[in-house]
Amino acid sequence: EILNDPEDKNKYLESEPIEAVAVIERDGKKTILCENLTGAVNLSEDGDTITVLASAEAPATIDKRTNWKKQDKEDVTYETPIDGLTIKAADAVTLSDDAATVPTVEITGLEKIAGKNVTLENLFIIPSKTLEIAGDGTTLKNCYVQAKNVTCDDVADGKLFGYDPASGKYYSYLTRANGKNITLDGCTFDGNDKLGEGLPNMCLQPLGCTNLTVKNSTYKNAWAAMYYSWAAGNVVIEDSKFENIYAYNVNLSEGG
Repeated sequence: EILNDPEDKNKYLESEPIEAVAVIERDGKKTILCENLTGAVNLSEDGDTITVLASAEAPATIDKRTNWKKQDKEDVTYETPIDGLTIKAADAVTLSDDAATVPTVEITGLEKIAGKNVTLENLFIIPSKTLEIAGDGTTLKNCYVQAKNVTCDDVADGKLFGYDPASGKYYSYLTRANGKNITLDGCTFDGNDKLGEGLPNMCLQPLGCTNLTVKNSTYKNAWAAMYYSWAAGNVVIEDSKFENIYAYNVNLSEGG
């Protein structure tokens, strides 16, 4: 069945077939076909699972749902916070040529995960800039996060987030964890090793986060795997590996 009317989530109408990008599963049943991932997030409810069927553009931020309703004969938008949502790929992960575990479904444009108890699983994620992992209870499982190619021209657009006065260079973070109760399990963080103009990049920056667990994960193709910054507490890294990491001037002494 296809949900055509976002004003009434219980109303189903007949329609011409659409090319579905995502399916919302509710109570163990496939209930809603969606043409795009942003629409799927907006039409979802807490506890739903969104299965992504094909590569798609993601909403910039996953934190709330935006819908609209009639009020005094006018369309009025309203927002509801997300508390419990899983977004996953339809296909299981496959092996790439370099024997790394790589999901087959790609999502782009994602910048921030800030809802509560949001899980992303089996997705190939190419953020538009640093992926900010915020919120409470965020989980990334079997995801592959790869940096875009960026240069100094991207500084004004906010794609680079730091400056090292010693080297006189800007540097970028692929992901930044600044929420709480975050789990990164079976993920790969790929700095892409093609940042251009010699810009240093780092796979992960715990910044202002508490209770971060990273396990069974891989850091690769980056200037540094992690910059463990101030105000990060209870960070646990276990059973992870590092490939093609330059590891220059990494500070592990700050924080708690």
